[in-house]
Amino acid sequence: MITMPDQAFVLLFVLANLAFSDHKIVTNPHK
Repeated sequence: MITMPDQAFVLLFVLANLAFSDHKIVTNPHK
């Protein structure tokens, strides 16, 4: 019961992190 939502949350978090990172790099190219 907690494994299904947990995986979904992790996947969403990873996707959001990747999207955010990409957007941040494009919006604020500090590197």
